[in-house]
Amino acid sequence: MIIINPVLGIGKEITLFGYDWFMWAILLWTFFFLIHVMNVFVMNRFMGKDWEEEQINALVKKQQHRIAELEEKVAIEHPLPEKKASTPPQKQQ
Repeated sequence: MIIINPVLGIGKEITLFGYDWFMWAILLWTFFFLIHVMNVFVMNRFMGKDWEEEQINALVKKQQHRIAELEEKVAIEHPLPEKKASTPPQKQQ
């Protein structure tokens, strides 16, 4: 952008706070690039695959506990009818 802008003359008159527009574009790109670098090399150490696995396991355990509670509640509120003890049919000879 620094080379193309002066050569083609595109956007010469566009300025923000006294600076050419492409300088703001470069600063914005640099800012997002630095955020990406921080995310990849710094935050990934704290919130990497091990952390992710640990969080998933904790959520699965919590969900299984909640499912067990709901099954217990359903069993109490809506019990299944008991089956009658029936004798098996006799074979005819």
